[in-house]
Amino acid sequence: MTFQAPPTLLQLGVQSLVRNEALTISTLQDLPMLLFPPLFKEADTQRRKKIIKALVTDWPYPCLPAGFLMNNPNLEIYQAMLDGVDTWLRRRFRPRCSHRRMTLCLCLHWIVEIGADRSPEQLNERTGWAFRCSSGKPEFIKELELNTVCNLSTLAHFVPYISKMSHLHKVMVIRIFRGSITTAMEDKWITKIMSVFSKLSCLQHLSLDDVYFVNDHMKLLLRCLKTPLESLSISLCQFSQSDLDSFAQWTHCQLKHLYLRGVILSNLNFLPLRFFLESVACTLKTLKLKDCRMKDPDLRVLLPALSQCSQLTSINFYDNDFSIDVLKELLHHTANLGQLTKELYPAPKEVYNHLGYINVEEFSQCCAELKNTIVTERQFTSICFGSSACYDCGKRYIFELETTLCDC
Repeated sequence: MTFQAPPTLLQLGVQSLVRNEALTISTLQDLPMLLFPPLFKEADTQRRKKIIKALVTDWPYPCLPAGFLMNNPNLEIYQAMLDGVDTWLRRRFRPRCSHRRMTLCLCLHWIVEIGADRSPEQLNERTGWAFRCSSGKPEFIKELELNTVCNLSTLAHFVPYISKMSHLHKVMVIRIFRGSITTAMEDKWITKIMSVFSKLSCLQHLSLDDVYFVNDHMKLLLRCLKTPLESLSISLCQFSQSDLDSFAQWTHCQLKHLYLRGVILSNLNFLPLRFFLESVACTLKTLKLKDCRMKDPDLRVLLPALSQCSQLTSINFYDNDFSIDVLKELLHHTANLGQLTKELYPAPKEVYNHLGYINVEEFSQCCAELKNTIVTERQFTSICFGSSACYDCGKRYIFELETTLCDC
């Protein structure tokens, strides 16, 4: 038999308050700040639209965590919440937090989730509703995350709405697949999607995760970016040589953060990436080239550029296939990078047996040798050598000051 814990006094009090709608709204200004989050959740549970609007209007914190509304979506509740948000935009003074910037932590996840399995007409209706709910002020939206599994044509339907978000600072697009379309239609959709970036003059951060159409279209994407990005993150994508070449042609860039994770770069010419790193050597602060199937010759091409990146504070080369010799060369070329505070390097390929399993003794010995190489070159703040993920438990062998084994 399963026993459910009785509700706490706080839960009972919150439930009682929400049931008495008029009393709750009239006393919001006198309620402790700590009651606002549980009241917000309970008002959603009881579908109390007036309380939702009143709570959002008087929200005492700098951030409104509305993500839990996705668990049981309701259009009337969304409307009430956005009506409350509109009051922020119409006034200069905000109770209890006038000195802090208010942020609405609600991404457009639900739009994509609702639209992914619907017809284009239904998708346009729901998407249009979302922007009408925000009082026709898409220019106030600064961050947009489209996070779901959807196809190319579904994403393309969002373009007219995204193009109106003229003050977007950050865009994240996650998990887009091709779908059942012809090559001609695919080219049309991709061109339409890429063109929206030319309208985002305030864009600073762009993240593309598991977005299939990046392959063979990086040149078009970078050409559409009209202002210098601060960060670019691309994950789980295939790169062609033309994609890598396009980095060398990205001339107006002042990038601070570059993340390539799970981007297949094997058998490509790395010279364009070297030229790009040299062009951003004065601004680049973090560099992640993780799980890109890089080998010794690839890293050797980049070494002269890496030695020039004087502002680097963080570097991550995990899950690439490097020998101990080329890792020593890498550590030598980073000797003059005095800003580095976090360094993550892959364990050398010599520590694996023919089945891909770690030889623990070899791992400890090689990593200690690499650490000693750094000690003779320079001081360091935080440095780790990590193996690939264990086949059995998924954890890494880590060497910092000593070896830490995985869980099995």
